[in-house]
Amino acid sequence: MTLGLLVTRFGDFVREQYVETAEPAPAAETFPDHLAHWREAFGHHLVLLGLLARADGEFAPAEQDAIWKYGLSRAGNPSDSERRSLRDYVAGFRPSLMQLTPALKRLEHDSAADMALLLEAAQSVVDADGERRAEEVKFLAGMRGDLAQARTG
Repeated sequence: MTLGLLVTRFGDFVREQYVETAEPAPAAETFPDHLAHWREAFGHHLVLLGLLARADGEFAPAEQDAIWKYGLSRAGNPSDSERRSLRDYVAGFRPSLMQLTPALKRLEHDSAADMALLLEAAQSVVDADGERRAEEVKFLAGMRGDLAQARTG
């Protein structure tokens, strides 16, 4: 299976899981200007993880923490100020389904190693709220298996 097909499957899964809420979304937090290099490097991953976290209509603090930790792991050696800025951004982050397609397009250009890190983070996000849904577990396990095959094949 190619990386492109895996990206498509990931996007389809997020769309299927996502629940639109009737309440209007609050104004989204703007990605901090001084972290623009992070937005370029892995901002599309944050969109995907944010949509996955909010798929059930909620964004639990534990899910926010999982996304923040993932961002920090990709950020290198952030200063305390950068860590706080990223935490504040993630806490207010409300990606919309309109952001999914552009994020997936960028994901198509990522390496298999980046995709593996994203899938690990996705598992952390879905586990964070303590409610493991069988379809999420099965899907992510299948994606990791298919990615492993794609990397060796």
